[in-house]
Amino acid sequence: MCELCMCRQDGFLFWARLETDAARDVENGSTVCRTTLGDITESKRAGMALINASKELEKRVEERTVELLTATRLMKRMLDERKRAEERITGSRERLRNLSGRPQPLLEDERTRISREIHDEPGQSLAAMKLDLSSIKRSLVPGGFVELSGKVHAIELAANRITWSMRKIAAEPRPGILDELGVVAAIEWMAKEFQNRTGINCHVEIRGMEKKTGAALDSATFRIVQEALTNVLRHAAASRVSVALKRKGDVLTIEVKDNGVGITEARIFGSNSFGLIGMRERVLLLGGEAVISGKPGEGTLVRVTLPVGEGANSNA
Repeated sequence: MCELCMCRQDGFLFWARLETDAARDVENGSTVCRTTLGDITESKRAGMALINASKELEKRVEERTVELLTATRLMKRMLDERKRAEERITGSRERLRNLSGRPQPLLEDERTRISREIHDEPGQSLAAMKLDLSSIKRSLVPGGFVELSGKVHAIELAANRITWSMRKIAAEPRPGILDELGVVAAIEWMAKEFQNRTGINCHVEIRGMEKKTGAALDSATFRIVQEALTNVLRHAAASRVSVALKRKGDVLTIEVKDNGVGITEARIFGSNSFGLIGMRERVLLLGGEAVISGKPGEGTLVRVTLPVGEGANSNA
């Protein structure tokens, strides 16, 4: 069997399959050669078309493979560049956080110094002045200087008001009770002052806490509660707030919850919420976590967890 390209009488070229086989002639018993010629032009064309299509497909697959490899390499470069950029951003944030955390102990020291200076020097002078005024008033009454004694008494009352104001001002940068008696007493004092000043009922619950947990942690705990209460006063429109400090093992949990209007997500994550931003940064510096949540009409909850002991960071 063979395939041949042949030409017809009209000049048309066609493909033919030539098959030859031997056969016995029944009449005379001889062996004859039988040849069959078939037109296979259409099947030949279909086969050629299939071969051409296969070659075209292989070419396209090769081209697409090259394109895919190029795109993959480009994607990998983009991902690598993005990863490096994220690492640089993360590193920059860490460095910035560390830099912002370094002044915190210095700031607390400066607050302590200012509070002591306000309390000690002017306080001593005012105390001495009040003693002198009392002595003068006692000496004026027997001599009949009643009117003058009344003026001295008025000055004495003014000195008392100044003393009260000075103590209040001295406590604002850093209350002496925080250093003298520790964070537990300081939180209880702050809650009482907050309630007296605002009329908002403030309940304090403390469990498993030591009087002092360390200067850095004491300061951070005090400032976190202070900022949370400040937000309650400014934004919550609440009538009641609870402060809870609970230590379990090496974890300190701080919760401040109010029954006010409820904080919105826009304010929780707002770029202008500097107090909340500062609180979260302070917590991050200590290796802790701060979660702030609120529901309309159901109040706001500030929940902070901080490591205590060897795992605690001292930068805040």
